[in-house]
Amino acid sequence: MEIPHPDVRRAPGHRPLSASRHRPTPAPVTANTGAPPLPQPRGELSAGICALLSGTACHVDFDTATTDPYGEDLQLALHVCYELHYRGFDSVDPRWEWDPKLLRMRAHLEDRFLAAMRRDVPGGDDLDGELDELLVEPVEGAGSGTS
Repeated sequence: MEIPHPDVRRAPGHRPLSASRHRPTPAPVTANTGAPPLPQPRGELSAGICALLSGTACHVDFDTATTDPYGEDLQLALHVCYELHYRGFDSVDPRWEWDPKLLRMRAHLEDRFLAAMRRDVPGGDDLDGELDELLVEPVEGAGSGTS
């Protein structure tokens, strides 16, 4: 999946450039003193997302098929995407928060993680049944003691 920098405008029929061949001019970003710096990447996914957000890459191709859904790389990539909606990161263009392609990438990462959770954690298929088991009052209880 290719995610371009939000400043890159493309003409019809434009072929994406490799991040190693082209670096966009970063948009002017004022320092947000309350925001943390971008974290140190843990692998290719988080490195690619951090490169996009910092303006050192104009696009990155992601392949999550072999990425461990529980690994630090995917989890950090998700964290970085989520943090854009809270404090953001120092020197990161705030327009990334609602970038449609980055949001699609985040959804893809979420789907990969949730599919692994559903596959690896038993139960959870019947929410009503699970709640019925939890919301049963004790048979021999005397109540809560309040009236």
